[in-house]
Amino acid sequence: MLVPVALYGRYTDVRSRMRKVAEKVAAGKGVGESFTDRRTLETETLSSGYLNLFTHPDISIAQSHFHLTLLPAALHERFGSVDGPECDAVFAELMALPWGPLVFADEKDGFLADSLVAEHGDRRRRYFAAVRSFARGYERESLPFVDNRGRAGSFWEANTALRAALRAEGVSAADLARPLSAVRFESICRTLGL
Repeated sequence: MLVPVALYGRYTDVRSRMRKVAEKVAAGKGVGESFTDRRTLETETLSSGYLNLFTHPDISIAQSHFHLTLLPAALHERFGSVDGPECDAVFAELMALPWGPLVFADEKDGFLADSLVAEHGDRRRRYFAAVRSFARGYERESLPFVDNRGRAGSFWEANTALRAALRAEGVSAADLARPLSAVRFESICRTLGL
């Protein structure tokens, strides 16, 4: 999978780059044009590192990884919430890219959760559609995904936002306790009428 090089590196470096992206988004630019460095990395060519699907507080991590959820964290920091039109535009833009759903994979970031200000059912449905579209690629990914407890595993194990979004759409706790896969997720989406 091709991922912007700006999302790869040490935690503090990626966080700094994502804060700059958030500033450019605030100035009216799209997220794609906000990356100063437009190069990409093919994840399959890397022999070490992780695809971090959580926004962790530990800034001491010195090894380079893909810190994917630092973009929503920077947007939240810049705008004070993730409910505004700028965040809607970023979300919509990224749902068309294979790495886009990974950016919003930490349920703590709140992009898929309803808030006092906004109901995000539309975001959840667009998220499900994007995950369905790119699911096979996530299953073929050679680098491990890391969840919000620091555990390495598959995309389906590490994506806490996906499970929370499914729960918000009415999927039972018993169904969510079973392991997810592309096939099972597709079946759940059909059951939800998506």
